[in-house]
Amino acid sequence: MLYLYGLLFLFAPLYVWRFEIAGLPTNFLMVYAIALVVLFGLRTLVKGEIIEVWKSFLTIPRFLLWSIGLLLVASIISLFVGGFDMAKLAQWLVLYVLPIKLGSELYYLLQKEPDRKHIVINFVYLFLLGTGVVAISQYFWLVGLPMDFWGNSEEPKRAIGLFSHPNGLALFITPLLAFLLPDLKLRVELLIDEVKEQNIGWGFFGVLSWVFGSVALLLSLSRGGWLGLIIAVGVFVFFAGGKKIRFVALVAALILTMTVAAVPNLRYRVILPFMGEKSSVARFSLWETGTKMIKDSPILGQGIYGFNYNWEKFNTDPNLEHYNFPHNFVLNFWVDLGILGLLSWLAIVGWGIWRGFINRSKKYALALALFLLAILAHGLIDIPYLKNDLAMVFWLIFALSLTRE
Repeated sequence: MLYLYGLLFLFAPLYVWRFEIAGLPTNFLMVYAIALVVLFGLRTLVKGEIIEVWKSFLTIPRFLLWSIGLLLVASIISLFVGGFDMAKLAQWLVLYVLPIKLGSELYYLLQKEPDRKHIVINFVYLFLLGTGVVAISQYFWLVGLPMDFWGNSEEPKRAIGLFSHPNGLALFITPLLAFLLPDLKLRVELLIDEVKEQNIGWGFFGVLSWVFGSVALLLSLSRGGWLGLIIAVGVFVFFAGGKKIRFVALVAALILTMTVAAVPNLRYRVILPFMGEKSSVARFSLWETGTKMIKDSPILGQGIYGFNYNWEKFNTDPNLEHYNFPHNFVLNFWVDLGILGLLSWLAIVGWGIWRGFINRSKKYALALALFLLAILAHGLIDIPYLKNDLAMVFWLIFALSLTRE
């Protein structure tokens, strides 16, 4: 079944394929996820593993388990804050119930077969490779790229990959690139051996996929994504890099800096926030609106979809179009889930980072910390969790990282 869970990474962009079933808003990713949950349940019943599955969940570290429980409690309360409706129910399912359930199922399967973790990891690499190919085709030859992103007075030319917006691309692949850094180090070493033996294999596939994913991130022109990956790489090099890795990182940083400085589209993307760029100014207005919502209800927040539903009431910027979230992880969770939701999510993230650094000799423990650092850095100016695909990947990565290596 691990192949079916690996496919979740490939199917993630299909959350944009939206429709309704019996009046409930849904999408392809949600339908596939529910089908997978049902299949896992049937498998558990047929094999008589119900008690075994339950016991495996209890092996999750207690602090993390309690934090997840509190997050779910906060999400249930927020489902009714400001009134219940089907759209909020759909959000609750795709952002909290389904992702956590899928993560717990993958955790159980990997507990039984930890030596097959590479199956899911290779799907992540495959996704990065495909995304990179698509992004390069879009940026240089405009293949399948919507005209909105060809370059105009509102937006520079930007690749969107398999997503509907460049920021959606960056939000998804930035933490994955960060997560794969420890594994990439081993793949580079494997590639060197493969070259010596003239037998190209998984090392080449991994390195090539990561490079293509990085190019896709660069061409998305997402400054938040760039910041997230730079911080993750810097932390990785500092804590896990030897002299050779630090030298390579320094050379890569110099090449990247010269590339950004030499290419006008990239150079102006870095400079424009300091020149009153519209999207940058909009962030301050969004944060102000989110702060007003928190002051209005500091304990419970505004409920799931609260920022979206209360936009007209609290927004005072007539030049700003409608936004669903305040684009800052603290404000995102506080407005949607109240103070309990914010603190429980921060506890989960903080625990993952702390565990990664005290166990940094373990590849996947460190990988989880890098993944979460990239999310936090990017989440300063964007939406790091509150999208169908991002929430799902968040818990799948936890499952990959918590199972024994």
